[in-house]
Amino acid sequence: MIKITPPTNRAHQQPAVMKWLLISITIFLIALTLVVIGALLYAQSYRFSFFPGVSIAHQPLKGQTHAQALAYWQNKADLFQNNGLIYLFGEKKITIEPIVTAINPDASYRMADFDVLKTVDQAYLAGRRQGYSSNLSEQLKLLLTGRDFPMAYALNEEILLTSL
Repeated sequence: MIKITPPTNRAHQQPAVMKWLLISITIFLIALTLVVIGALLYAQSYRFSFFPGVSIAHQPLKGQTHAQALAYWQNKADLFQNNGLIYLFGEKKITIEPIVTAINPDASYRMADFDVLKTVDQAYLAGRRQGYSSNLSEQLKLLLTGRDFPMAYALNEEILLTSL
């Protein structure tokens, strides 16, 4: 005679465990896909402009294009070259001219030269230098903590000291 036994709880538990495992894996894969799509859309939306969190000399560049930032900072450098450094000390106003001229006009010297293109290029490349995963982590870091790029310049200290 064949003895038939009813199924035990263990036989019923395996399909339930497999069902929850399958649901968990599916949810994880959907979430991962959404994160990847979001990261690609974020990078695509800022492909022609600076990422949020990028600044030059504490001036945010979010949403500006490379050309806009270059024009803005070149204008600032030109203003310095035309006006010089103006110091106010009490009632006195002292202006240090950025170009020191000698008796011979051909022998004039610049106190400082600004490399605006280099600075703007470095700031624009933030979050764009390496592969997708490295860029994504750098873009996230820029978004959360930001990064400030100092203006690249060459200062002729000898000319500065003689003009003081």
